[in-house]
Amino acid sequence: MNLVKAFLICTIAMVVANAHGMQNPGIDDLKQCAFQFKAAFNANELDQGGINYNCALSLGSNQKLLADYKNKNARIWDLATKSKLTEWQAYNQVLAHNRISLSQDGNEVATLDHSGAQDTVKIWGSETQQCTLELKDIHPSKVVFCPDEHTLGLIIKGKIMLLDRRSGKSSSEIQVNFPVYSLAMNQDGRHLVLGTHQYLYFFDMRNTQKFNTTYAHDGSQIEALSFVNQDKFASGAGDGKVKIWNFLERECEGVLDLSHECPDVLALASDQDARELAVCSGKDDFSRCSTNYLEAHAACFKHKIIKVWQLKETEK
Repeated sequence: MNLVKAFLICTIAMVVANAHGMQNPGIDDLKQCAFQFKAAFNANELDQGGINYNCALSLGSNQKLLADYKNKNARIWDLATKSKLTEWQAYNQVLAHNRISLSQDGNEVATLDHSGAQDTVKIWGSETQQCTLELKDIHPSKVVFCPDEHTLGLIIKGKIMLLDRRSGKSSSEIQVNFPVYSLAMNQDGRHLVLGTHQYLYFFDMRNTQKFNTTYAHDGSQIEALSFVNQDKFASGAGDGKVKIWNFLERECEGVLDLSHECPDVLALASDQDARELAVCSGKDDFSRCSTNYLEAHAACFKHKIIKVWQLKETEK
């Protein structure tokens, strides 16, 4: 009876809000969420129509940045001013599988370049545009900065490799027998999450032989993961939903539904203090792409929106 009453109150509140022209932030109110998302009309928004599928976000202490690439160039944008800060050539050729990652402080950019049979991972200084580390012949599908300032995560067929991003030496490897599309590690390096098709895999780095799984996103690949503090993280996927999870309990504590505007969640970033979460989502439009196969295959986006959401933790 109480659940029915709560449902009716929630429904009436949503009808009243819509009647007054308010935007619904897509909060899952049927469960008493530990996290809520502030309304969309208070969010910092950047619409960069047509930028490439591959992008990365960073929320530093005083800056909000986006890194992406166009043609053969890596680019960094300031989300507050909606202006491009820098651009330099970081790739040998344009391919769909090029990847880019941005460090937590925004000072480094990692790029993954495919040129013929040669795969190259490079780390660049974002201000100097100078390459500080180059790794070849490791064939990853994605490269991700971990927030501990030391670790670079590589998704490779059959395994996850964690590298020291100064020396390029492997610090840990995890064997997997399933496709992985995203990874995230918390600040102290103890918790690791992998995103696959519909499922999340939870690893305690003290014993990587054991792991737990949770069904997370309906019928879609989980392309984006980011810890918002030591024990909570966000996931985003092609179902247009961003979810906040408790790592220790493996439970979802909040849902933001973006499927009505830009259904594919491409990138996530948090300030690691559970105050803000940046979300990049897009809607693909292949008709706007070049007729050249490689460019068309790279998935241009007619609409791409970046919003910075305020996170509010509520009492359970």
